[in-house]
Amino acid sequence: MTNSINFAGIIIGLLSCSVTLVTSHSAPVTARTEHGTQRSSSNSWATVSRKVSPQTLAEDAYDLPYAEDDKIVPNIIAGEEVRPHRHSFMTSLQRGNHACGGSILSKWHVLTAAHCVTKRHNQQPYPLGYFRLAVGLHDRLDYSEANLFRVAKITVHPHYNRTGFYNDLAILTLDHAIPPVVRGFTVSRIALPRSSQTAPIPNGANRFKVIGWGYMQNNSSTKRMFARKLQEAKFALLPQKECGLRTGILPMPITKLCIDSSAKSVCIGDSGGPIFRTMPNGRLQLEGVVSYASGE
Repeated sequence: MTNSINFAGIIIGLLSCSVTLVTSHSAPVTARTEHGTQRSSSNSWATVSRKVSPQTLAEDAYDLPYAEDDKIVPNIIAGEEVRPHRHSFMTSLQRGNHACGGSILSKWHVLTAAHCVTKRHNQQPYPLGYFRLAVGLHDRLDYSEANLFRVAKITVHPHYNRTGFYNDLAILTLDHAIPPVVRGFTVSRIALPRSSQTAPIPNGANRFKVIGWGYMQNNSSTKRMFARKLQEAKFALLPQKECGLRTGILPMPITKLCIDSSAKSVCIGDSGGPIFRTMPNGRLQLEGVVSYASGE
């Protein structure tokens, strides 16, 4: 059974917290490990190879657990700080400081937005040395509980187009595997939709979650205040017609979906961060990657 990400997510809102999150269909992403080599199936756009060594063989001997919902935590109405390490699949992609979010897919791979790792003028990846990845970060100014990784390879979706942010996806391959435990907490990975999954993404209030260190709006002024600690909020799915009216994209392609945060006082999402939901079995499933924002 293979896994795929059905939607490449997009945050479309600019100045206010009345934002819309849009996602676009992408090619399947499938990865499996075989004899120390990370390969993808024939219908996948990401193919990554690693040299076999005693270290990589030892690192292949374990896998990270899937992230699950925390039943103790109440529903988030506006947005609030996440309990530290509750969503340990969340990462911070750094270019000196925090720049974008990313989601752990495996101990070797992190999914982020292509525009986070590519040059604006030619869509080519930046040099690998520009980036580092923080795992376990909660307070974006405090690295005492985080582990830092270097990026060994950047694989950008072959059909990424910055004009319209279509297929805004990139997979980062790390220079060494993420350990199952980092500074005392268990690291998880987020599940992808199975390629055989045909059920539509459900409508309804507050089914989607977005997490990140995005900006928080000060109600007493128009000044943006960026969150220091990881935040979480829930959002509802918008009908396609309303999505098109809000974004000015008419007709709205069926390959896109929107989730609405107009009632929220916090703009949570980081580019590259996850849009996800809880499945009936309690497992968290990635549905999109935050890309850009548009709103009043």
